Amino acid sequence: MRSVNKISSAFLIVAVMTFALSCKESFTEQDALKAQQSIDLALYIINQSDPAQAPLNGAKITFIQGGAVRTATTDQTGIASFPAAKIGEFVYSVEMTGFLTVNNTSTLNPTNFRQGQTTVKVGLLSTADTDLATVRGTAYADKDITNSLYEFAANVDVVASVTLAAPYGLRVFTAKTDANGAYAIKVPVNAAGSTTTVTVTFADFEADQTYAVNKYGYETGSFPLVLPRKESQKTIFSLSTSGEQYRTLPSALSVRSVYAVAEAAPAGGTTAVISQVLTNSAGAVTGVNFSDGGIYTGDADGKVNITITSLDGGSGASILVTLGSNSSVSSAYGGSSGGSKVITPGSGYPTNTTGLTLNKTGTIDPISRSPFPIQKGTVSVANAFYGTGIYRARLIL
Repeated sequence: MRSVNKISSAFLIVAVMTFALSCKESFTEQDALKAQQSIDLALYIINQSDPAQAPLNGAKITFIQGGAVRTATTDQTGIASFPAAKIGEFVYSVEMTGFLTVNNTSTLNPTNFRQGQTTVKVGLLSTADTDLATVRGTAYADKDITNSLYEFAANVDVVASVTLAAPYGLRVFTAKTDANGAYAIKVPVNAAGSTTTVTVTFADFEADQTYAVNKYGYETGSFPLVLPRKESQKTIFSLSTSGEQYRTLPSALSVRSVYAVAEAAPAGGTTAVISQVLTNSAGAVTGVNFSDGGIYTGDADGKVNITITSLDGGSGASILVTLGSNSSVSSAYGGSSGGSKVITPGSGYPTNTTGLTLNKTGTIDPISRSPFPIQKGTVSVANAFYGTGIYRARLIL
């Protein structure tokens, strides 16, 4: 599963680092100093949209290094301090009302290993800046395959990445989808005449998915030993199908939305199996078809009850078959040898059902928009459809 992949990736990183160190001929004094030294880091935050590049007071900074998370707020000089930061890579984000949030990585790599402090300058862009473009859209996922709709993918992380002309380089901006799957991100663009391309990515997420199932991979026997049912399980949704497991779902028309079960046959007999429940346009049950009429010789009361169950609306239907001199329920149902039936139609059932219509969608691949060009002042749309998911713990048949 994906947690296993994450552990494997972390292990690989450690292994690569170990290999790189073992390949060096010697570990120098300079290497030792660099590995042990800490240095005071100052992040200097300015208004990049202001020609004067004025410092910003009150910007919130989150600093992450080696698993440790620290926060600080800039003072009136635009400075936020992080004492005793380790030499090497760190991750940071800068947030301030009215400005685009910056998420980035940087490296503390001073040339003088005995210096006590280093400063990293970060520019924030005003959300009122006319040299911005807006990327917005909606994310969907098929979280209920028993209907013909697609549900919203809520609270999903969205990342817009743009590579700007020097000296800014790669800039990353983030948002989360709301309850309706919607998001909007403002991003900077290059000067007129210079192409800016944005790449929008959507994070994987986990959610309950509703479906109808005839049985699971570990179950044996077939209907009516194992009855159809409507259930749900945790499903991972991703725009990538790599590493997928148990992705295949019941295709459309594969699971009975309305089914019928005959009363058990007496000892030594076989119970009738009903293949299909018939309904009319008013949503009432009109009858059934049999795949096996069973053997009911010696039935105590000479009558067989047929129970109707709906997974998709409807109630109140039942069928009572009087055997007459028949041993087969299907023969009695058809009126042979004194047999007869009484149908209580009920109401609200799926209309004109074939008995195999509960799952309305089968497996659907994810779709998202590729990298695309943007210009200042424009609004571009990048939607995402996660399809029917890529991972479930249980195999659905």
